[in-house]
Amino acid sequence: MKSITLLAGVLARRAAHGIADELSRSVLKTVTVLVGAALLLLFVYAGSRHGLALLLRFEGLGEVLAARMPGLIYLVLAGMLTISAAVTFLGVFFRARETAFLHTLPLSRRTVLFSRWLETLLLSTWAFPAMALPFHVALWTTLSANLGYLLSFAAFMPAFAVLASATGALIACGIVALGPLWRTIRLAALATGGIALVLWALQGSGGAPAQLQDDPVLFLHATLSRFNIGFSPYFPSGWWFLGAEALRAGDLGTALGYFACLASSGLLMVWLLLWLAPDPLYRLWTRWSSDSAGSAKQWGIVAADRLFRFLPPPIRALVVKDLRLLLRDPSQWAQTLLLFGLMGAYVASLRGMSYHNLPVQWRLLVVAANFAAVAGILASLGTRFFFPLPSLEARMAWLVRVAPVRPRTTLWAKVGLAILWTFPPAAAITVGTIIMLGLPSSLVLTALLDVFLIDLTLMSMSVGLGMLLPEMASEEPARIVSGVGGTTALLLGLGYVIASAILVWVQVGWIPWLPRAASFRVGTFALGGISLAVSGLVLHAAARRVDTVEILG
Repeated sequence: MKSITLLAGVLARRAAHGIADELSRSVLKTVTVLVGAALLLLFVYAGSRHGLALLLRFEGLGEVLAARMPGLIYLVLAGMLTISAAVTFLGVFFRARETAFLHTLPLSRRTVLFSRWLETLLLSTWAFPAMALPFHVALWTTLSANLGYLLSFAAFMPAFAVLASATGALIACGIVALGPLWRTIRLAALATGGIALVLWALQGSGGAPAQLQDDPVLFLHATLSRFNIGFSPYFPSGWWFLGAEALRAGDLGTALGYFACLASSGLLMVWLLLWLAPDPLYRLWTRWSSDSAGSAKQWGIVAADRLFRFLPPPIRALVVKDLRLLLRDPSQWAQTLLLFGLMGAYVASLRGMSYHNLPVQWRLLVVAANFAAVAGILASLGTRFFFPLPSLEARMAWLVRVAPVRPRTTLWAKVGLAILWTFPPAAAITVGTIIMLGLPSSLVLTALLDVFLIDLTLMSMSVGLGMLLPEMASEEPARIVSGVGGTTALLLGLGYVIASAILVWVQVGWIPWLPRAASFRVGTFALGGISLAVSGLVLHAAARRVDTVEILG
């Protein structure tokens, strides 16, 4: 217990020293980030409040959404927290050099594992409560609920985060334990899942009952009933949802019962992690550190080199170098596979849910919602994977500087690789959405242009801000992302995601006072102008920085 207390104190002191270090380097930068974060949270609150009020104006629609939306939000939050924890634990435990140092100290393996899990909990969850709180407050004010409903967030969110982080850590252990077999299992699972989803989509293409097509409220109720797991009393998101609803109704005893279910499940998962995993995890970490478990496979590098053969050799070498960083450990490609895989599964099920039988305006609304989801995934991938690249390269930047290319070429290479990595799955999901909804094929080019603009802007912001706000003190991507620079990139990326989602909403014609053709033109030109302006400004500033920075050795 003393060693655990000591390690927790070390983490707290390191966080305090990190904050003090940022303040000593630039008080203005830190204050600017904090003010920007506060403004963004206020914007999220105002947007959520306005959107909820708008939905409540539709007769019957508001009641359905008010009764179901929190459960869906908690279900999505559970998935995102678990994925984030799994990716973070892969980096914090298996990749971080600090793990090797801790294993040399007179500490038990269980204590080392606890310290790594505790850091995973902090690094993987801090952003989600901050972004979910404004929506919860907006829902509280819109529903005119009591104070207990508002305070339920402070009670349920920590227990929810503990459960998700422990589950994510166990998932990460399973991925590493599978080792080379993971490739075969992944391919088999993808093939099986793809065939099953296609058969499900074709089976559901027969059409919805007429009354569902004519009544959007009834259709929405039938659609949301497919996600009953989000409201189930046997699932964590349901415990949070039902506990909050019990507090809203003034039933404190029922709320405490659901809180006990959530908290005890989280503690059980932590106990399983700390009781069963220390010795097997130590052996996994030893194998990871001693062999090629974390190295990029040679066939992948050869394939990439052939793919980029059209590039000049120096630039091709830069791109392949950065590609090695993406392929080197599962945390780089696992999140891409999981997030886009889940989004693809949802798109493949659109016909199974009879979304293609909705009126055109409602189908366009589904397209706009999918755009927002894809933009959120791109922002997450850009901040987590491509923002740290300049910081990871900084210690050996002098090697890159001797290449026969201009310094700013390294910036273009990283942005190009980021787009090549993220645009194909984002474009596939967008085109798949249009096809599954039965919309005109003429929308495909417009949708691809929108996705490219959003991807270009988010990847330019991630790489450019990584150049402008590097984190030299850490070699661990999770800690780089959690610094002031990573926080700035995340906040700005989320701000752009919200702005682009609003512009796509305008583009599909959901503006009452504008004709559909005029709304389409306004949304398209505004999205293009803002995207090109933001990406151009960030890349110009980053290019000037990388051209003028001095390499001291």
